[in-house]
Amino acid sequence: MGTEPIADINDYYASQVRTWRAQRVGWCVLVAVLVSAVLGAFGPGVISTVSEVDSTGLRLEYDRFVRYEAPATLHLELPAVAADEQDFLIDAAWIHGVHLETVQPQPARVRSEGGRVRYTMSVQRRGSPTHVSLHFEPESPGVLEGSVAVEAGTPLPISQFVYP
Repeated sequence: MGTEPIADINDYYASQVRTWRAQRVGWCVLVAVLVSAVLGAFGPGVISTVSEVDSTGLRLEYDRFVRYEAPATLHLELPAVAADEQDFLIDAAWIHGVHLETVQPQPARVRSEGGRVRYTMSVQRRGSPTHVSLHFEPESPGVLEGSVAVEAGTPLPISQFVYP
């Protein structure tokens, strides 16, 4: 009879220690979610937008985090050329992972070339960059990857996380 209260106290203390640990883990998760949100994991912020430029002057800008079946846009600035038309290539794997709503301005031609899709754009003004916007909706949650390039340039990677 004398040892039962001590056993109860030890059980209570062990339970309290487990509760404290669970609270600390919960606090750490909460802080991580808040910091991620402030940085842009769930909307505009420092880590939410990707902007890259290759050696030819091709500029790519997109949101790193997008939502399943929600509108999103990929922006391209094609380098200035002296011709009337200019091509860019985008991985077919990325195209197959999205529902492409529109390409603005409308491409003059679109051709499939193996694992890539070639868009031929009419140049608005010779010697000036051509701006292209691809409006799309991701078709499945998870990671959406691909690349975009102009004929003479190195491919710029596209890596997006699609929230469910």
